[in-house]
Formats: sequence, structure tokens, C-alpha cells
Amino acid sequence: MLRALVLPTVLAAVVTLPGRAQTAGGVPRRGAGQVQTSSSQGQAQTNPFSNSTSGTTDPFELTGHVINARTNAPIPRALVRLGTRAVMTNHDGVFSFPQVTSTTGFLAPSKQGFYVSPTGNTAYMHAQTFTPGTPMDLMLYPEAVISGVVASASGEGLSNFSVVLRRSTYDENGHHWTPSGTTQTDSSGMYRLVLPPGDYTVQTRSFGRPRGDSQVYLPVSVPADNNSIADALHVKMGEQVQVNLRPEARKGYAVSIASDSDAGRGFPQITAYNANGLAMPLTPMPERGEQNMFRVVLPNGTYRLVARIQARDSMSEGEAQVTVAGRDVTGVTIHYDPTPRLPVEVSVEPGVNIDNLTIPTARSLGLTLVSKAMNSDGAQQSYQVTTDPNKTDGFAVPHGRFQLRARSMGQWYVTGADYGGTNLMAEDLVTGPGAGGQALRIRISNQTASVTGTVTMGDQPVQASVYMVATMPSVMPVLLIRANMDGSFNRPYMAPGSYRMLATQQELAADPRDPATLTRFLGKVQTVTLDPGGKQTLTLEAVPATEMPQ
Repeated sequence: MLRALVLPTVLAAVVTLPGRAQTAGGVPRRGAGQVQTSSSQGQAQTNPFSNSTSGTTDPFELTGHVINARTNAPIPRALVRLGTRAVMTNHDGVFSFPQVTSTTGFLAPSKQGFYVSPTGNTAYMHAQTFTPGTPMDLMLYPEAVISGVVASASGEGLSNFSVVLRRSTYDENGHHWTPSGTTQTDSSGMYRLVLPPGDYTVQTRSFGRPRGDSQVYLPVSVPADNNSIADALHVKMGEQVQVNLRPEARKGYAVSIASDSDAGRGFPQITAYNANGLAMPLTPMPERGEQNMFRVVLPNGTYRLVARIQARDSMSEGEAQVTVAGRDVTGVTIHYDPTPRLPVEVSVEPGVNIDNLTIPTARSLGLTLVSKAMNSDGAQQSYQVTTDPNKTDGFAVPHGRFQLRARSMGQWYVTGADYGGTNLMAEDLVTGPGAGGQALRIRISNQTASVTGTVTMGDQPVQASVYMVATMPSVMPVLLIRANMDGSFNRPYMAPGSYRMLATQQELAADPRDPATLTRFLGKVQTVTLDPGGKQTLTLEAVPATEMPQ
């Protein structure tokens, strides 16, 4: 099936979706040194499960099947590791380890063309518990492929073009576009990226040199709005998707940029954003004989230039608008302002007994400001608390819009956070010129609760991802707990309040805070209310991987 996307003049692409074709097991995971994927955790990677087993028992034979998660078909000639031992499955996907003397360990399947988890990430896998006489079913997930050609308007393949892949992901901090792969086109303009199933954007970078007579290729993205979750490429397990990219070539013109403040001394990082919001990282070159003068190359168009200079203990940034209309441009000036530093003050809620307790600092609370904007690499940046020379904790952040988040912080949790009149438990923090000096006020308490329980599937305990979605304002709106192979999970030091809980055999690929996400699984969502000092114990029925949206 061929689907053509009609995009603005500067963006053009053709996407081919041939349907759900299973990737052959013999397909190489990457080209000849071309592909570098941060998300790929396939067989070429170091196996994280090669730990020795533990828990002695009388010798028994451990058997099981390795199964294709998409088709439920057995996978022959898959490698299965148990500690330092390894065997291959037979033509029926069956493996066997004789004389096993432990009831727990890391049992890891692998095969070229497959991932060991639906996300391609093995970091969350746990040790398994074995029951003598009970076979183990191990899933492998077929890899997907995005490939295509980057070509000029005349159809000539463009070599050495960077193609960048970003994956839509969700975690405790919300939604992210995570860089998950990059490659260079070959001499024919072809590229190929191997990836886990998911939602993606594909983009080429601008390509040009800082000379006035350059030809510049504008970046092109599929989808055209490279931050649109709804329009992202939805790639299924084992699917091969073809995305052909047609970046537009334009004549480049020199743009001379001056700094009007001492804060601008240094070498800036400059990014141009066009009318479609695509980021074009520029290569500034110093003007000969001119201090604090640089030139970049841009084609015709109107751009917002964002420049940043990083010093040892601070950062300065500035913006400028520029329109290029068929000639070199002079007279562009960027005024740099130091990015605001926001002190953080921590106080304990009244009535909390703090005798013999150490009050946590802002840094130890794990507070983070997560930018809602993307950088030129298509990633959201996070800023942690730092301590200045005056030993004051605070955030040094650029101008923009941020969400306040916190990680697990032991026996303390955040009960309130405000900046001026903004409630940061429920609203964004916005910084701009003139910001800084005013403190973020954080209130904490140690009157926590806990939740424990078991995840089952078909009356059997199962390893799963357990999501706790706060229904009240929180700096930790989503908590992700890993249930072990025996189905058990435990989360102490919880902020009291109400939560909706869901267990899934594979991780969610949608925002758990979106009511529409949990509505799909209403029969398996439980609501729990945690009181200060209380403990809740419950049993969750997991959503099987076969019932997860693909």
C-alpha cells in the first residue's frame, strides 16, 4: 500500500506501509556500521541476564517454549541462557536444561531479528521463579524496520544525509519524544533503521556549510508536525515501513550576527526554527577580525534564532527574528540575558514531628524541571537542582515552560509547591526575561502510606508493569512499579491520596494519565485510597500482551 503525504512546500515525503510482514530471523540488525540505535537491545548487545542462579533444590529438568509474541508461533533455533548455561530451541521452539538445582534465576531468550521485550529495553526484567515440572513460556518480539531513500526533487539519491528517528514514550514524567536511532544514507541515498514497535517520527537534518554561496537542504519530517503524537508513524511488531524523504534544496545566504552584551562573549549554539517549527541547528563561524561577530547560512524564509552560550557556572541565551529574501543579511543583533536562577526553599508541613530526623535538601528530594519544548535533537531536557557558590539550592533554566516533577524520595513526599501565585502541583512553571530571584517553595511531609499486592493472569502470578495514576495534583502523577515473576509488588513511602491502578504484561505505549488510555481496560482498573500511615493490599489482574493495542 502506498500512501502519499501532502506536506508544505518545504516538506515532502512518501510513506509505504506494506502491512504486517514478519521480519525474517536472518535479517541483520543493522547495516555495515551505519546504524546506531539507542533503543535496540537485541542479540548483538551484552546479555544482562547472564547472572548465576540461586536458591538450591533437588535437581530437575527445566523446560519451556520460546514464542513469537505477534503470531504465537514457536521460534526454532533461538538461544536461551540460564546463568552461564545456554541451549538452542528445537524446530518446535522447545528448550530444556537438565540438572537444574535452583528455583530462581535469569532465563533469557534471544534470536536475531527479535527483541526480548516489546520496548526493546531489558532494563526492567527481573529474575524468574521456576517450578519443577512446569514449562516456561518465553516471549520474543519481532523487530520492525523503517527504511527508505533520501532524494532530491529530481529523484537523485542524496548520500551522507543524517536520518533521525524519535520514539513516542511515556514515563513518570509524562510524554517524551526520545531519540531512538540515527543513521547516514549510503551512496544511493538509502537508509535502514531497525526498531521495536511503537510510534515514531522520521526526520532529516539540514545540510549546508556557512558560506554565502551554499546550497542548503531544509529539514523534512514525517509526520510534517514532528511533535504530533496523533500523526506519528504507528509501527507494529514485524512490520516494515518505507519512508522516502525529499528535502528541498535552496540557495543559502550569509547572515551576520552580532552580540550586544558581554554575556555574549564565547561561542554560541544557534538553532533556527522555521514557520513549521522544525529546528535547524546552525554552524556559526567567527567573522574575521570582528569580536562577538558570527555568520550562519540560511535560505529564503523567516526564522526565529535561539542562541545559547554555556559558561562554567551559568548559561546565557537570546533570540532574534531574521528574514532572508534573496540576499546576504547584516545587522542582526542578539542580546543575551543570563538564564534565571530560581532558588528552592524546603519546609516541613506543620504538625509533623521532626525530632531526630534529617530534613532533606532540595537536591536530595530529586526535584526536576522538565521542559515542555524540544531541543534541536528532538528531545525534552530536564534540569535538576544545583548548588551555587553561596551554597543555595536552585534551578538554572532557560526561558520556557516547565513541569515540576520528583523521583522516589524515601520517607518524604512533596505536599505542595508554588512559585509566586502558581501551584506547581497542577500548573506549569513559566520563565522569561526578568525571571529569577523569586523562590520555589516546597512543602514536604513524612506521613506516608504504602501499597503491596500480587499481579495474576489466569489465576497464575505473573511479572508485570503496575501503573499507579494519581487522581489528585502531584509532582509524581504516575508511578511505575515492577511486579516480580511471582507477581508480588510493594511500594512503601507513598503520598496519601487516591490512585487508579492497572497492571499490564507489557509497558503501555500511551499516556496513562489520559482517561481514554485506562478506559480501554476498565475491567482491570482498580481505584485505591491511601491514608497517612495506612497500608493497602490488593490483587490485580494483568492485561495480557495479546490484548494490548498494537
